[in-house]
Amino acid sequence: MTTPRKAALITGAATGIGRAVALRLARHGLAVAVNYSRSEAEAWETAAEVEKLGVPALLCQADVADDAAVRDMVRRCQAEFGGLDVLVNNAGVGGPQKPLGEITAEEWDATVNINLRAVFFCMRYAVPALRAAKGNIVNVASILGLGGRGTGASLYCASKAGVVNLTRDIAIELAPDIRVNCVCPGAVDTEMLQELGRALGQGRPRIGVRGKLWRPAMPS
Repeated sequence: MTTPRKAALITGAATGIGRAVALRLARHGLAVAVNYSRSEAEAWETAAEVEKLGVPALLCQADVADDAAVRDMVRRCQAEFGGLDVLVNNAGVGGPQKPLGEITAEEWDATVNINLRAVFFCMRYAVPALRAAKGNIVNVASILGLGGRGTGASLYCASKAGVVNLTRDIAIELAPDIRVNCVCPGAVDTEMLQELGRALGQGRPRIGVRGKLWRPAMPS
């Protein structure tokens, strides 16, 4: 009897950390649902690389800030793969790099909806399938979710801190059926970090003596 292939859904999988995670899970034999919002060409590239590793890939265009779109995306993954074993909540935005007094309500909503609300609703809709599979959730937060820096990133820090504590609580709630973890990367050489460097007027970001820029490893 053939063992059913396990499947993963990764949000924000078109580039950067999301793409690296997609390829790593594909190397371990999981079918991969590649979520993206606007980066269609890059998402196709990720899916093609996944399929080169001999596993199925499913392109899932969805705005993860829209809970109805998230619900439909999870249902599509379940229908395509026959279940869901892993959810990686990776999609995120850097938000405005501004002093507290200059941040608008619209900027708050745009950042928190992607960085925190999306994590909540992706978990909410994936729980039944993950519980049936005794599956796993990995939420990608940030080192800035563990402590601020006072450099105009208060909105980003707040949203990622929310992910950290949301993970703590949901891990207790869903145990022992579903394992829930959070990772808090430091500086990773992705387009988001490069955009941050440009926004701050410093070109490519430079890391001080206590750290170094990390680049997502891509399987060959």
